[in-house]
Amino acid sequence: MSSEVLSPERMALLKARLARRAAPADPVPRLTGLPRTPATVLPLSHQQEELWFLQRLAPESTAYNTPVLWRIAGSVDQIAVSAALSRLTARHEVLRTSFPERDGEPVQQPHPPAVRRLKVRRTADREATDRLVRRAGERPFDLTAPGLLRPLLALDPDGATLLLDLHHIASDEWSERVLWRDFRHFYLAERGPADGRLPELPVQFADYAAWQRDRLRGERLDRLTAHWRSRLGGLAPLRLPLDRPRPRTQTFGGAVHTFDLPSGPAAGLAALARAHGATPFMAYLAVFVLLLSRVSDQDDVTVGTITSGRDHPHLRDLVGFFVGTLALRTDVRGAADFPEVLRRVRATVLDAQAHEALPFRKVVEAVRPPRTPGVPPLVQVLYSYTAAGREDARELAGAEVTTGGVEMPVARFDLVLNVWETPTGALAAFEYNTALFRERTVRRLAGLYGDLLRRICAAPGTPLNDIREES
Repeated sequence: MSSEVLSPERMALLKARLARRAAPADPVPRLTGLPRTPATVLPLSHQQEELWFLQRLAPESTAYNTPVLWRIAGSVDQIAVSAALSRLTARHEVLRTSFPERDGEPVQQPHPPAVRRLKVRRTADREATDRLVRRAGERPFDLTAPGLLRPLLALDPDGATLLLDLHHIASDEWSERVLWRDFRHFYLAERGPADGRLPELPVQFADYAAWQRDRLRGERLDRLTAHWRSRLGGLAPLRLPLDRPRPRTQTFGGAVHTFDLPSGPAAGLAALARAHGATPFMAYLAVFVLLLSRVSDQDDVTVGTITSGRDHPHLRDLVGFFVGTLALRTDVRGAADFPEVLRRVRATVLDAQAHEALPFRKVVEAVRPPRTPGVPPLVQVLYSYTAAGREDARELAGAEVTTGGVEMPVARFDLVLNVWETPTGALAAFEYNTALFRERTVRRLAGLYGDLLRRICAAPGTPLNDIREES
């Protein structure tokens, strides 16, 4: 029998899981398929319901369009693409679902599988393809009508570009991997001798939505609601260094500023995290909390992060909108040095993970923060971290496939920090709302973040007041 010594990072993750298990147990309903009859009411998930109301308030908005883009460096079989898309929508019910009202409430209305009609366009070059794709991805959706997947195949001398224009109510970032895997399987099956059948999905997204609502009732709901009301009560909005007056209505125009984080400080921060039983996610977040505390002149800092929401094995192979926002509130008042801030951030993250089952919309309803026109409730700033990892190279019948390539930036928050580990260190990007910030201000924030990172890694025990004054 062999034994394994757990690293501090893995120990932190294990403690997060144990924290969840330590919560009082409530009976959780089984996740099973519901009958599909005219009498069956299929509710929206809590996340979907929030987007449904937002889209109803602004039906021409494209803030929640989530286009998926695959660049194929070679020729494609148009008939196989069309057939694969038809099989994809047959497999994933949410792609052929509309969201009408019934008795004053939005419901999910799945539609029978049908043959997809693929729109194909030829362009002169990649630049023309990019313009075509950008225009296609900027059309609003009508959620009450079927057709939340709008495919477009653009052909140019460099190859093919397949756009799957989706609304967020039916998809999320994890779903892109499921869409690619299943599409590729069906495409290759259409071109070869295999029948292309996949194991039947035990449930569909609408089944999950009903299950999510069933498990958030009674004592469990009361306990989660009380926790978040206590945790986020009295929260004041961050006083960010805005360049322009905030519009009375939230806007979504966005831009991105990308910057490198050198390998030395990135490695130093990872070592610092391990030494204090934290993860790199927590360490980069702690630096961000310090930056926000400095520029806002506030000790009480709340940053949001995104959770996958796929906490059941049946959900891993589904397309749908599962992700949620988790509010991470940290008070740095009186912290002597960065390790103390890191310990507080670590405790905040573990506590939030142990109570993440309450959807953010329900958290807002529980806390009832004062509403300021144009200010997102509770969370104005978001943070995400992606660990280093080699993603398998994508190919389609011998042709190399890449994702993305056309920016259609949307700012759903005032400011978002994304950090990715790379072989040479780390890469970061600020997404920002262009109605609030000028590019030069965001560049300054990026410089301050990098400077804080370098100073912290050079001398972690330096008093925080000295770090703030020098940076």
